Amino acid sequence: MKLRELFREAEIIDIIGSLDADIKGICCDSRICKEGHVFFAISGFEQDGHQYIDQAIENGAVAIVRTRKQEECQEITYIDVKDTRKSLSYAASNFFNNPTQKLKVIGITGTNGKTSTTFYLRKILESYGRKVGIIGTLGAYCNKEYINLVNTTPESVRIHEIIRKMLDSDIEYVLMEVSPHSLEMDRVDDVSFYGAIFTNLTRDHLDFHKDMDDYFNAKKKLFDFKLKSSVINVDDAYGHRLYHELNCSQQKIYAFGEKTNIGSKISNFKTVGNISYFDLNNITFSTTLLGKFIIFNLSAAILMSIDLGVPIEYIKKAVEEIKPVVGRMDRIEVKNSNLTIIIDYAHTPDGLENVLTSLTNHKGGKLITLFGCDGDRDKEKRPLMGKISGEYSDYTVITSDNPRWEDPLEIIEDIVSGISETNGLYEVVPDRLEAIRRAMLIGKGYDTILIAGKGHEKHQLVKGEKIDFDERQIVEKIAREIY
Repeated sequence: MKLRELFREAEIIDIIGSLDADIKGICCDSRICKEGHVFFAISGFEQDGHQYIDQAIENGAVAIVRTRKQEECQEITYIDVKDTRKSLSYAASNFFNNPTQKLKVIGITGTNGKTSTTFYLRKILESYGRKVGIIGTLGAYCNKEYINLVNTTPESVRIHEIIRKMLDSDIEYVLMEVSPHSLEMDRVDDVSFYGAIFTNLTRDHLDFHKDMDDYFNAKKKLFDFKLKSSVINVDDAYGHRLYHELNCSQQKIYAFGEKTNIGSKISNFKTVGNISYFDLNNITFSTTLLGKFIIFNLSAAILMSIDLGVPIEYIKKAVEEIKPVVGRMDRIEVKNSNLTIIIDYAHTPDGLENVLTSLTNHKGGKLITLFGCDGDRDKEKRPLMGKISGEYSDYTVITSDNPRWEDPLEIIEDIVSGISETNGLYEVVPDRLEAIRRAMLIGKGYDTILIAGKGHEKHQLVKGEKIDFDERQIVEKIAREIY
């Protein structure tokens, strides 16, 4: 591809040099820049890409995209733009020949439930013989290939590269978790979305967003794309607001909820043994998944499936067969014990309350909750989560999560300040491995142990180090030792 083709309709302020160079790749990280690449100098929160232009040139860059002028090399082309992030997104789509325009991309956003809804929708579509790819928190899935991702929604170059690979593998649908960070940082600007799902909006990421309105407006950007259809949980206050702010004449909107009179009604939820039943639009569905909040995620997947033309008989059968997603109400079988041990990613006040409410309704004995909170993140949610655990759990083990650069004991103090407002019994065990061991020793008979916060994650982040920490393996190892 020629450099001029990469920017054929882009807004450019100035060009110094030739646009006839052959382009072999594009990047915004000088360390991975190679011969024939275009380097985009992005000014980030911690680092400024303009400082690494020389390194990119040394590694083979033939063109530099920048927002401010610096000393120039004669053989290099310099392209001055207003916004390098937006230019990178545009160029990425062009470089990979606009792959998102050639299949159906569904964006899933919300504070909680994105990953579960994504995998439920994949199961339904695949039951109807459709080929589905995923980009999200658990990584990217292209047929049988797994691609590790650093972020829930990766950088724009990576997005279009992966979707190009999916298109070449005959994938028909791409289900993408869309984070507010990616929307604010222009990573998905040039993704052609067919539809979008809004699960809910509760307190999270307020270390990045200044307040809940700012958080909501970031999420809403997904619905400003030219969508064919949207699925929105209007029982959620922000979902209700989103529904009323959208222009219904430009897209088909599937509203749903249990309390609402708008759109599709969830009703008659009940659990018999290990099977849960619920009605959606007076059609009865059954599932082995646990928890009322799961029904909302299933309903979102069902409604989008209906929009995509999946017959109801295929949807019902797929819902019956859906298994828990890794780290989401994920039950670990323990030999020689009647304990129920659940690993869940719940790391927000709303997420923790939803899981605990569900487990309270299904527990056989005591409910023991183990959790901590992230360091260098929203501190205000820590006492809220402590209070929630104290109100719903019979016993809480407060521990560390990903402390990052914070003192774990100070994080724990914040949690304790909330649980102290309740009558809930608790103890503090800062070391998470020992906390898991302690919870499993406390548990007796038919007790339920919830290990919350990390879910699918297989590491802890401590003072810049990434430490291996697979909770499933840890639980299974401790179980062999004590049961």
